[in-house]
Amino acid sequence: MKKLLLGLVLVLLGVSSRGVLEMEAAPTSYHTEQVVVMRGDSLWGIARKYTHPEEDVREVIDRIAKANHLDLRQAIQPGQKLVVPVKQDKREKMVASR
Repeated sequence: MKKLLLGLVLVLLGVSSRGVLEMEAAPTSYHTEQVVVMRGDSLWGIARKYTHPEEDVREVIDRIAKANHLDLRQAIQPGQKLVVPVKQDKREKMVASR
């Protein structure tokens, strides 16, 4: 009886942890904003404006660089237009799905 109960508990733990792992692996949704670079702007400063509290600004810089095919060794220029992929939070996803 104890072995059966232990087995059942282990199966339930395995199933419940699988659900948690699947939730964490859910793809992140982004919407895009277009930004025109102004004099004195930096990629770091622009990225900081669009960084959610739970993410690292360097991740946002990387997304901006990839979306715009930027070489991070070169400075951005005034007048340059940048596409900024912004992470959607849960509330934005619900509104967008309506």
